Order: sequence, then C-alpha cells, then structure tokens
Amino acid sequence: MTVRTVAPDSRNQREIRVTLSPSGPRYVSGDAEFAVWSATLGEEPDGEAISLTGPLGHVTAGEQLVCSGAFAEHAKHGWQFVVESFHSALPQSPDGIKLWLTRRVPGIGPMFAGAIVDHFGAENVFEQLDQDPERLREVRTKAGRLPRCNLRLGRLRNRCGGDVGALASHGRADRR
Repeated sequence: MTVRTVAPDSRNQREIRVTLSPSGPRYVSGDAEFAVWSATLGEEPDGEAISLTGPLGHVTAGEQLVCSGAFAEHAKHGWQFVVESFHSALPQSPDGIKLWLTRRVPGIGPMFAGAIVDHFGAENVFEQLDQDPERLREVRTKAGRLPRCNLRLGRLRNRCGGDVGALASHGRADRR
C-alpha cells in the first residue's frame, strides 16, 4: 500500500466498516497491543484502500471490523484511521459470507460455503443457522451432492461452543 498524501473521501467519519488485508498486518508491536493494517472500506475487495493503526494486534487477516476513531495525517506515513475501539462484524455480501464460513468453520470449504449461501440467501444465512443448524442437511452442492453434513454440523457446533447461535452474535463485544 502506498502512502496516501491526499485526505480520504471519508475523513470526517468517526466510525467505519473495514475489511482487513488478507495478507496480515504490516506491523505488530512486541506486546501485540498495537498494529498497523492495510484495509479497504466496506467488505468489497475494490473498496477504498486505507491504513489502520491502533489496538489491532489480535485481529485476523481478512476480518471485517467496525472501528471507532478518526482519520489523521501522520508526517511520515500519510493518512490513516487511528482506531480507538472496534468490534468484529459479520459479513453481509455473498462473497464475504462464503469467505467467513470457510475461514471460521472447520470442514466448510469454498464449494459447501457457496452452496450454503445459495440455499439460504446471503441475507438469511446466519439467522437460519442460528434458528436451526440441522437445516444444513438440506444443502446440496451445485453437482446435486449432499456434503457430509454430520461432520460439518458437529464441527460447526464445536466451533461455536455447542451454541450455533454464537454465529449471529460473533464478535459483537467491543475490544479496546
């Protein structure tokens, strides 16, 4: 990412939704309390590129966050969003949901994640899995095959501590 010498269009915003770079942080302090990340505004990969600084040493590459703070121009590094607090955000777009499922739920690969989104619709995936995780058994791949849902459903439950409802509330607690 290049140093931004022109103020970002969104420089007056105090809260922004971003997607962290999939390649990881550019810098993390020794105590992991401070980090510098490249990110894009929103959840689309072609969103406006920005730099984030702040208490971001424990977040995950590709994660979506809602950050509170302010844009500031650093003398050496240019414009960046200085994060005061943040929380994880569930993705809203079909591609974002597929990526989230493949990265966060062991045993769900790209093909099955796509079939889940196609079956329930992006706007309903988390709600449906929250209400009745057994509905995963309805999902078929485009080839018409039934994925091994027993294995994946068990892993989904284990990933969420036995409570698939944790999917819908994932990361809502503020982190500072």
